Amino acid sequence: MSTTTRKLPGVPLKALALAASLAAAAAAHAEDRPWYIGASQAFTHDSNVFRTVGSRTADTISSTSVLGGLDLNPGRQHLYLDAIASRNRFNKLDQLNNDSHSISGGLDWETVEHLSGHLRATSRQNLTDYTVIGTPEVKNIEKIQTASAGIRYGFTSVLGVEGRVEHRKVDLSVSNERDSTQRVGSLGLRYDPGGQLTFGTAVRVTKGDTPLYAPLLPLDVVPVPTLGPVEPDEMDRKDIDFTVNWVPSGLSKVHGRISLSRENHTAPSRGDFHGVSGAVTWEYEATGKTKIRSSLIRDTGNETSFLALERLGLTNLRFDNNRLNWVALVEADWAATAKILVNGSFRYIRGTLDTATGSNFNSNTTKIGLSARYVPTRAVALGCNIGHEQGSNSFRSDVFGCFGQFVIQ
Repeated sequence: MSTTTRKLPGVPLKALALAASLAAAAAAHAEDRPWYIGASQAFTHDSNVFRTVGSRTADTISSTSVLGGLDLNPGRQHLYLDAIASRNRFNKLDQLNNDSHSISGGLDWETVEHLSGHLRATSRQNLTDYTVIGTPEVKNIEKIQTASAGIRYGFTSVLGVEGRVEHRKVDLSVSNERDSTQRVGSLGLRYDPGGQLTFGTAVRVTKGDTPLYAPLLPLDVVPVPTLGPVEPDEMDRKDIDFTVNWVPSGLSKVHGRISLSRENHTAPSRGDFHGVSGAVTWEYEATGKTKIRSSLIRDTGNETSFLALERLGLTNLRFDNNRLNWVALVEADWAATAKILVNGSFRYIRGTLDTATGSNFNSNTTKIGLSARYVPTRAVALGCNIGHEQGSNSFRSDVFGCFGQFVIQ
């Protein structure tokens, strides 16, 4: 079954993200029903909920969820949907109690001739990621919605033209300076000679509005992150994309993009970006029981913020307005037995932030995690995870959680 990567509520649902991925994976192997439905209960302890330096606020969070999805293949078409809704309750910080959800669906279609395409939509609501510099220590709900449509016409069996449009919208209940709307359109060519390589090139245009954008004051002037005056911002971005998919063997896949990018902003303090951006992901099946996935990304915050919603497996990417982000991700899955799966992960983000005076500074976070899940029956799953996160401003956080799940499929 096709699955879509979910970024569940950033603080409390690390264990539940594992549970949701398990449900989708289990449904992928269900041959009798094209759907699944289930429920999950997770408990997570976080030693530093707000990711602060010095005095830290710890709490335990209960997350009760329902989840479901379907996968249909009527004729040449492919229809899919994955959804999860959660009620998150804090033991002490009850002012942060919230309801979250993640819904993703789409249709991949094709005709008997040369036409094919897709329709996709996602909606996500969760507590915001407090590692973003300037995020206040209050209940701050982040809502992200995207919708896209693409079409491909093959001139020949190896050469085709592709077009794509996308709409993106972000709203936060408190950090309104990050609210934005983006419209994306691209047109290009794809060359697929068969075998190991597929090439593509496209022109991409992005228009964006951040009506309440407010830059940070320099930290050497105001040691506590403080926002300056509002500077309504409009973004105009143009990219020339070069993409490649390489399958050197049945055990290895490489997906890459290099773009020549020009991103301009009207806000006086918001720096423009002119240069090379891109991303590369390598999937490698080291053994029959071990799979490794790694990604390296260099792009502006306007792009990296939405990659977690793409069907690329790039999880736990935060939403920010950074002028430039470097992101490195590594994940490894090991099937210890037929019923036990162990996962290890590493994530590093280095961001360059602009300030109200036009200066900038770097901020980076590093996160490592280890999780294990046990599937005694097809319907039941149990699991636990531990994680450690730290940042350049010297914050540290340790997270531990466990979950139980029941799924009908």
